Amino acid sequence: MPTVMVVDDDVAFAHGLAECLRSRHYHTLVETNGDAALGMMAGRPVDVALCDIVMPGLLGPGFMQKAQSVPGQEQLPVIFMSTLPEERVSRMFDGYAAYLRKPFPLSELFATLERVLACPRRSAEPFARLNADTHPPAHALPPYSTSRGR
Repeated sequence: MPTVMVVDDDVAFAHGLAECLRSRHYHTLVETNGDAALGMMAGRPVDVALCDIVMPGLLGPGFMQKAQSVPGQEQLPVIFMSTLPEERVSRMFDGYAAYLRKPFPLSELFATLERVLACPRRSAEPFARLNADTHPPAHALPPYSTSRGR
């Protein structure tokens, strides 16, 4: 049974999503911000993370960067969820496994999870291939940092 980390500051949405995942026999972990999710991941293997992009504290891309530095989670696939247009997300961030634009149908959620979980986690290359058509590389962008001036 795959373990899915759900990270979203909309508490009702996060718990509703987790309930839907449990109904399909996924094990779920739920947190409402990136920092808390990192703490929960300590010592717990996670197969995939569903993560909002814009949240208080650590943003989704910062969570992805830090989560993938956790020993044993270096190739953790992160599926971003947001109301932002995918074109904008693909220009701003790189390295995520897939993208779900909110609101999304459950059929799209489960199809995306199955596709991402089917990719081997030996290297980041499968994610690059998975996203080649919808997520062009952001070569011109500097690495994401949560310390950017706001």
